[in-house]
Amino acid sequence: MSTLYHPLNEADDEIRLLTLLPKSRTTGIPHCTLDTCSLKAFNPQYRNFLSASRRANSSTRRTTSQWIRGRIDPELAGLAPLQRLHSKQPPPSQYRFMWGDYAALSYVWGNEKDTSIIVLNKRRRRVTTNLAKALSAFIKDGEFEDDFKLWVDAICINQQDLDERARQLRKMRQIYGSAWAVVAWLGEPSFQSDSAFQLIHDFSALSESDCGRQIEACLRSEPEYLGKGCWLALHDLMERPYWYRLWIIQEMIMGASATWIRCGSSSIDWTSFCSGIAFLEEICGSDKVYGLVGLMSPAVASSLKPDYTLPVHQVYAETARAFILAEDSLDPIRDGNPWGPSKGPSWAADWLWEGRVRSSRTENQLWGPTRFFPRLGPDTSFHTPYRASGDTRHDASFSSDGSVLTCSGFIVDSISGLSARGIDYFDLDETSIVQPNRWVSAYGDRSATSEALFRTLVMDRVAGGAKATARHAAILHLPRTFDQGEQEFSRRGWTWLAGQSAYYFRWETFHEVNSSFKLGDDRLHDFFSDTIPDEASEFDYSEVYSCYDRTAQRRRFMTTANGYMGWAPDNIYGLESEQTISGDLIAVLYGCSTPIVIRPHGHQFRVIGEAYVQGLMDGEAMDLVNSGKLERVSLEFR
Repeated sequence: MSTLYHPLNEADDEIRLLTLLPKSRTTGIPHCTLDTCSLKAFNPQYRNFLSASRRANSSTRRTTSQWIRGRIDPELAGLAPLQRLHSKQPPPSQYRFMWGDYAALSYVWGNEKDTSIIVLNKRRRRVTTNLAKALSAFIKDGEFEDDFKLWVDAICINQQDLDERARQLRKMRQIYGSAWAVVAWLGEPSFQSDSAFQLIHDFSALSESDCGRQIEACLRSEPEYLGKGCWLALHDLMERPYWYRLWIIQEMIMGASATWIRCGSSSIDWTSFCSGIAFLEEICGSDKVYGLVGLMSPAVASSLKPDYTLPVHQVYAETARAFILAEDSLDPIRDGNPWGPSKGPSWAADWLWEGRVRSSRTENQLWGPTRFFPRLGPDTSFHTPYRASGDTRHDASFSSDGSVLTCSGFIVDSISGLSARGIDYFDLDETSIVQPNRWVSAYGDRSATSEALFRTLVMDRVAGGAKATARHAAILHLPRTFDQGEQEFSRRGWTWLAGQSAYYFRWETFHEVNSSFKLGDDRLHDFFSDTIPDEASEFDYSEVYSCYDRTAQRRRFMTTANGYMGWAPDNIYGLESEQTISGDLIAVLYGCSTPIVIRPHGHQFRVIGEAYVQGLMDGEAMDLVNSGKLERVSLEFR
């Protein structure tokens, strides 16, 4: 083992990479070599590209995509097949490094007792059989044999060196993010897997046409219209163990240029896979509601009669209306926004919208170690922890065509500043920051503003839905980078926090990108320290870390014109024009537990999404109405 693995030079960003050898096709056993390569060893062409385009600090995913397009003949650059081909395996002219380029493998290790032999640097060694089969499939197709190499964690990391394992684990995001592509290996083919891939390919092609309703009608009358056994094949493909891996998000989403799904020799690029599945969801969009009628309360279910002739957006609007009336609450409007693909009313949840993450709400189970946050039982009743409109009841009414909702409420504020918006699961766009103009804290002096800030970061609710207390100011001392925190967490024996290297990015990136966000005469970073007090509690720090991780999902930190802080919706998969903007209004609606971000649309309004406003979540704004400082009005939403 000592001659196979030599220490990696961290300063040079060294990793190990596999090259597969053609002679494996005659021996039946995968033969490969293991080489050490530097992720800083850019070739002159790529280095010049980074310098000329000033992209050295940009997202690797975007930079690599721009590099691909820039290297293709302009007359050919728009051809999707060519783009897909080059995103899978680059021609040598597109290599970025002096030594070539690489892809990263995402796979299930499998049963560690079920092993097979490979030959690595002329030495026989055992790997899990699933990995050996993946290597054999690549060898059969002549892949990764030259200067386009492969990174595989089980082989490229010295698993016997615990220090190296820990260091490489921290670099996992960089390794997958810098890869030309991520190859997701689902396993060996079955007699049906080719049919499943073909079905997804077909759906992807159909998604570019306007034939969803016709296809849906054909499938309802003849389920095997698209091929005998195709649905069973798709079900089996989606039930493979790969999809249940904890690391799938980190590995697949962060792939730099492209992700490819592979089963045996069949493959499909991630974009086509997603568009195919999205088309399936589109033609079965009504089933997202009708398929769950049996699980709804009788009051809601009785008012929903399955009608597959209705457009999907009308089904969703009728569903939202049914919940509002049956539960005597306007809370369903919290799920609304104008960005969903069904193009229905903004006040109704669009269940086809990819940005929905209800798990980030404070009424849900807090993520973390079970010794701190026991899993809730099946009989646990969830309640909404806020009451922005006090004890008021809604008076919602609906237009005859069901497209307009009218209700009472009042405009309480408007958005003045916004932190960086998300542009994918991991990255924030620093250029999207909107600095507040002359923001004056509504909370009082700096000490009061600091308290309001820590409450805002955890949305003033912690484990079990309890209101935050002074001990949760611990979040202002939570180290802003994992490198700063890991040593301290480990020294104190805080094992769960010390193991958060793969998930600390949300807290780390928030500070890295937004540190200069203005809060009056201060900057955001002025309120934080990386020093954990000696008497600090592991529970407190684990709790605030988990609360923030929940808070920041699909939300942007905001300030308001009246001096408040809070969170606004963040549409991370949307276009720049499909975002919360400075000037959007904040309304409190009677019968709704949280404030809502809204936007004028003619004489009506559109719902942008739910808001969190520190200091206005427990009915405080109702006092302003009762005192006559704010006026109750009738608001129409389309």
